[in-house]
Amino acid sequence: MSSRTHASVVIEPIQNGFLVHDPQSGNSWNAKTLTEAAGLISSNSPVVVAVPRRWVFLRVLRVPDVSKAEVRQVVGLQLEQMLPVSQNEVAFDLHLTNDVNSEGRLAVVFAVLETHLDELRSQLAAAGLQPSQMLPACLGSALIAESEQLSRCLVVSPTGSGLAFDVVRDGEVVYSRETSVSGSDEVIGTEISQTLAAAEVEDIPILFTGGLQSQFAAKTVEESATMHLGTPHAGRIGVHLESPKVAMAREAKKRASRNRIAVLLSLIAIVLWTGVYLQKRDANAKVASVKAKQEAELRTLRSKLSAAEAKVLSQRRILETLERAFAPSQPLGDVLTVVTNHVGDGMWLTNFSVERGKVMAVRGTATSNDSVSFFVTSLSNDSRFRDVRLLFANNAMIDTTPVVQFSVQAHVVGNLPIADQVRASR
Repeated sequence: MSSRTHASVVIEPIQNGFLVHDPQSGNSWNAKTLTEAAGLISSNSPVVVAVPRRWVFLRVLRVPDVSKAEVRQVVGLQLEQMLPVSQNEVAFDLHLTNDVNSEGRLAVVFAVLETHLDELRSQLAAAGLQPSQMLPACLGSALIAESEQLSRCLVVSPTGSGLAFDVVRDGEVVYSRETSVSGSDEVIGTEISQTLAAAEVEDIPILFTGGLQSQFAAKTVEESATMHLGTPHAGRIGVHLESPKVAMAREAKKRASRNRIAVLLSLIAIVLWTGVYLQKRDANAKVASVKAKQEAELRTLRSKLSAAEAKVLSQRRILETLERAFAPSQPLGDVLTVVTNHVGDGMWLTNFSVERGKVMAVRGTATSNDSVSFFVTSLSNDSRFRDVRLLFANNAMIDTTPVVQFSVQAHVVGNLPIADQVRASR
């Protein structure tokens, strides 16, 4: 989509109708139908549509630092992993932010069910409206936050269906939700807490828009966040949610136009066959060059994707090793405490040995075989141990006192080695 240079009227679908926002006058109106909404709009006014938050899936991820068209190809391959719906059921677009690090560029992906867009576009066509852009409504929060010089904040906005909560970080919307609540400050406070927890942020200023008053507001403005989608700056964001069917139809129309031109050129070729032949040869060379370049770029992207997946797998293995090291099922100190609790009267432990991933060994001295039997039985009945075995129980004398020297081994349940051993291949 090309950027807009003039303000546009914004149409926002709500629960029982539509809201019409006019940035020129600063006014908003309710309309029950799009036909009624069309009657509120001047015939020469451009129109944009604010796609409701309840329709939009929002995901934030790192992508290769390449062109948007190339990123779309990569994201299109991963949509089914990011969304709870099939890739063939959604239309999506993305916004490439200025946040670039060693892992790539931060991108915000917006996706909506194709059925929602098809139904809305049919209604717009029936009302004689042809929007120049279909934007996620939550982008209005980023624009109004920018106008208030807030690079990070929570924007709370009335939507006509309830309240919307959009988290803005570094000037970008990274989390968005819409609720049907519009009640007391207590209810709003609960929704704010839930939003901040879900977005994993805290201690950010809260901006209330549309004249909404609250004790939680760090700042309140009379303007509607959605109305900012009609400003020229919204057009420069470059996001446009479009049904794949509509895009394909537009491309088919372009192809049909090109085909008509091709037929005309064929007729001209009867007279100017030499010139056309030379032009065609040059054109084919250019197409082959462009195709080779695109294939090389695609191979590079696939290589980067494979490297990223390998890196994720390596990091996952490291995480598993760390979890096994710092969060064992049974800390060895606890094992010693539990074994000591099973020692009965007339029994002393003389040696205790246990290591990560190895069998526990216990040696001791008892005054009778019954004490040893009691100790072995007690350990066997404890769910923390398995395969408890008495290795030996030898009678002996300490001065003039008969004693039994014994050795017991057992497996500590969950006592795994910090890292799995890798066998060397022959």
